[in-house]
Amino acid sequence: MRLKSNDLIFGIEAKKLRDMFKNCPYDTLSKVHFREELKISKKKSDEILDEMVKQGYFSKTDDKDELQFLIKGNAIRNAKFVKPITKKVAQKYVEELIERAKKMNDDEYYIMYVDEIYAFGSFITDSPDCQDIDLYISLKRKEHISKEEASKLSYQRVPNGKTILEQVAWASVIEPNKFLKSKNKYLSFHEQADADNASNGNLKLIWKKSS
Repeated sequence: MRLKSNDLIFGIEAKKLRDMFKNCPYDTLSKVHFREELKISKKKSDEILDEMVKQGYFSKTDDKDELQFLIKGNAIRNAKFVKPITKKVAQKYVEELIERAKKMNDDEYYIMYVDEIYAFGSFITDSPDCQDIDLYISLKRKEHISKEEASKLSYQRVPNGKTILEQVAWASVIEPNKFLKSKNKYLSFHEQADADNASNGNLKLIWKKSS
């Protein structure tokens, strides 16, 4: 989704929505939080959220006061408002990512290895530029690392002050993704289910670990 910070979504500035959504925990949006942050009436809030549900930004949950983020809602949540880059620059960033993947696979420090890298979105279309390079990276645990060892290493390596979920996933998800992304704001990593849905299953394999 290409967005500018001042684009209006249901009459609300995209940046304001993005900042609000980023502060939502556990992939759910509180209806109360939504209307209080926007300082709008319950009626107006309900109208906007009902329309967002209809258009696939959110889905309803068992809790009538909370909504679940879907792909379009997460697209706003993850919006970076960066200037588009040419395909040539995007290709350079992907080649650098692949080199980091190879390095991580050979580095004994990391407990995960990159098995495959898939791309979707504007990077694999005829579009002359990209605002994001949308990717799904298949990470697998190295064979000599057991599940118990992986969990232990996560707790040993995670910085102080992180949540329980971050503690559990540090060495297996967060740490390798931080290394692979290398603070490149144009690389957008997605979960497999989100990538499949966003691409309608049209993921393109762009790199695979050699046997």
